[in-house]
Amino acid sequence: RLFAIGLRLQGTLKAAREPLVRERLNDAVDDIDKTIHDIRRSIFELSSGATTDALTEFTGVIDRAATSLGFRPDVWLSGPIRRGIPADVADDAIAVLAEALSNTVRHAEATSVVVTITAGSDLTVSVQDNGCGVPATVSESGLANMRRRAVDRGGQCAIGSVEPTGTVVTWSVPLS
Repeated sequence: RLFAIGLRLQGTLKAAREPLVRERLNDAVDDIDKTIHDIRRSIFELSSGATTDALTEFTGVIDRAATSLGFRPDVWLSGPIRRGIPADVADDAIAVLAEALSNTVRHAEATSVVVTITAGSDLTVSVQDNGCGVPATVSESGLANMRRRAVDRGGQCAIGSVEPTGTVVTWSVPLS
């Protein structure tokens, strides 16, 4: 529910004309994102097993994003996603998926989104849209956070353009 509230606030940003209102909405969204991250981290720390049902978490993030997008993203899954991902890696992957979809909702003006999640020797999360692409003057805070999460786990995160229009975010980390 917090994620959905954050996405609704982000959608409201488009209608806000006053700079102070936009700033306050952005601050509220940032606070909600931090709260969600803290809650997820606490839940995973309390988890007694080494793995979590990441598929349920991924699906929840996608469902909440669909509400704000106005359509459901296409979803492609491969590998042992339900129980094959360690909880700490799943936490990062879920946060990356949420950030990528949040960016799509806020900035892309997309009419189509494809989410691909593959678990094998690596876990790869990809979000591709047909929106307006990444502007040259983009704020790097969320993108830098996704990259940091990948690098901290020995992986990588790439953000690129899709022809004729759109963006693809691909986050990949080793599972071994």
